[in-house]
Amino acid sequence: MTSSGAVTMLAIGTCQITASQAGNSTYAAATPVSETLTVNPEADVITIPGTVPTTATVGATVPIGATTTSGVTPTYTSTTPATCSVSATGVVTALASGTCSVSVTQPAAGNFAAAAPQTVTIALNGQAQAIQNFGTPITATYGGTTPVLAATATSGLAPTYTSTGPACSVSSAGAVTILAAGSCQITASQPGNSTYAAATPVSETLTVNPEADVITIPPTVPTTATVGSTTPIGATTTSGVAPTYTSTTPAVCSVSSTGVITTLSAGPCSVSVTQPAAGNFAAAPPQTVTLSVSTQSQTCLLYTSRCV
Repeated sequence: MTSSGAVTMLAIGTCQITASQAGNSTYAAATPVSETLTVNPEADVITIPGTVPTTATVGATVPIGATTTSGVTPTYTSTTPATCSVSATGVVTALASGTCSVSVTQPAAGNFAAAAPQTVTIALNGQAQAIQNFGTPITATYGGTTPVLAATATSGLAPTYTSTGPACSVSSAGAVTILAAGSCQITASQPGNSTYAAATPVSETLTVNPEADVITIPPTVPTTATVGSTTPIGATTTSGVAPTYTSTTPAVCSVSSTGVITTLSAGPCSVSVTQPAAGNFAAAPPQTVTLSVSTQSQTCLLYTSRCV
């Protein structure tokens, strides 16, 4: 303090200022008077830069860079250690999806009072992932080999599967069961975890073609017959459905719905055996049964005019 009363603040605390008057030829010296000056600490203010983002991705680092009026580096503390950590210099590391909260404080220091604490909040999102090796239409045959699903996620996490449609079912692990001829849609998903966000689901169509049906003619069916005889064909099919029999030579032979040929006259007998598409089976290639029909033999008795 100068003798003329100019005060200079040096530090927080107290000081005593005394005013005196020494007097002169007219006045005697005055009695000195003292007063106490209390110097309070300066307010300290923490400033969070407006450039600190409010969102981040798991695995990212975010510098806070807070400043204080005092120039002293503030103290950073993560109040959500499961989702983020923070270094002594204020660099946030995102650990898991969720909300990250960092407390920024500055206690009293030197000539500055403690600053009002500030909080930095960052919404942490999982890393992006995608389904791959999936989405192209596939085919299978009823009764044949079951397709193998090979979807993967860029995160390395295992995808899960669901299906819609009557032709198939699928387990969550991707085991396909063929139920019928037709089509079904299979969807691969990955729900994500604390590190990765859910992937966009990808679907593909499985077309199940009908199984081939085959008509089998027993080798015991004869190739010849006589007029008036009956010959059972007894054809079978892979599907187990009874085939359809049609005589293409109705003047020579007829055939019942169960496949029994009745010969009517001499000549070539031809029977078409067919099986149209049925259920989960395709139409079978038609087969033909051919008989050479001859007249019945007869014997003439000697010395008579009669033949039998």
